[in-house]
Amino acid sequence: MHPSVPFQRALAILPYIYRHSSAHLRSKLTMSSSTRRIPRFPEIPKVNSCMLSSDVADRQGAIPIFSTGKERDGTFTPKISRLNEHQLGELLRGRYPSDYRFEVIHLSNAAPETSLIYDALSDHKRVVSERAFSMTTVRNAPTPLHQWVVSGVADLLTSQMPAGTQVLSDSSIQDPTSLEEDMPITDLQLLYQEHGALEPKAVLSVETGFSQQYESLQHAVRRAIDATQDVNVSLMINLKEKPAFRAPFSPTSSGLYQHPITKEYVDTATMLTYLKSLSHTVPLPKNPDDRESPLFFLGTRWVGRVEGTLEVWVRDKVTQKAVRKLDPILFYGSKLRVDKDTPYIDARNEDVQLGLNLSDIIISANDDLKKPFVVDWVKLRECINQGRMALARSRCRKTMKHIAELNGKKK
Repeated sequence: MHPSVPFQRALAILPYIYRHSSAHLRSKLTMSSSTRRIPRFPEIPKVNSCMLSSDVADRQGAIPIFSTGKERDGTFTPKISRLNEHQLGELLRGRYPSDYRFEVIHLSNAAPETSLIYDALSDHKRVVSERAFSMTTVRNAPTPLHQWVVSGVADLLTSQMPAGTQVLSDSSIQDPTSLEEDMPITDLQLLYQEHGALEPKAVLSVETGFSQQYESLQHAVRRAIDATQDVNVSLMINLKEKPAFRAPFSPTSSGLYQHPITKEYVDTATMLTYLKSLSHTVPLPKNPDDRESPLFFLGTRWVGRVEGTLEVWVRDKVTQKAVRKLDPILFYGSKLRVDKDTPYIDARNEDVQLGLNLSDIIISANDDLKKPFVVDWVKLRECINQGRMALARSRCRKTMKHIAELNGKKK
């Protein structure tokens, strides 16, 4: 049971929610939000939100069951997610909505449906109630690109850390001093067991975001330090795809698909036959001489260009709160133009390091730890290259599966 709203109360209110239109809910909830600014979206025609691309679906019938990000006790909290009726329904069924374009959903604990969503996802280890911020966070299963990058960072850690350390992935932070139920879930955490200690403790965390709101990612990174006593360093890798992905081959209102080669409109069975006939081919860069260029497959773009930055957050010795050590380090995105006024450190063609020693991560008097923690940017870039290829295949498989399901329903 979600700790904030009793199940029976939420269950009683749910039919009321669905009897009212999304627009009505949006206006009511927006008026009650105590925020500095709430985005205003232009009105668009009423259509089936399930058929919309994700960015339009976010506008159509979007329910802001979360306010915009705001400062609270010196910590910037992320924006509450805007969900349409279809996306909300998917969460209530225990599924992460496939048409939601971000990797993380933030729900307000004050919203009655949040309790039901929490219960529906109670066996899903990537849902957590953050009572200190009155919100519940739901994270999507990681994409192949996300997994490749996390794996690359894990290799960097294990290759440099001393004996007595281990890397734990996708789990609540190990903090022997805390019994809180809502400890942050991180992509990676470095565990260190001191001599004589009964169990290890987390001393470093890693958070990787792909197509994730910056405020959401920053919140997770800062929480890893602020909510614990021993995490001294938190690394944040922010991956952004440009342009944002929109699933291709969406059917028209009459159920036809535009063929990617002939541009003619064909039925579901014809479209599926074409896709299956070429499924053995591989995604190829639009520019063969540029591995970072968009990846094309089956006549359409599946992955755009990606920008990758890394930030280092450390525990301030005075306040004991998380502070950013350096400007963001840009290490991936060869075509991105950065002017002299942009607060980036450029590591795309230079060997830039973090200014971190192992002793900054593992507080110890051991002289062996007084050596730098080194990042191999070439290996990280290769992880992104491999991850983009895997992501293109994954997206294509999901699209083909969806079309096949539609074809089966028509038989």
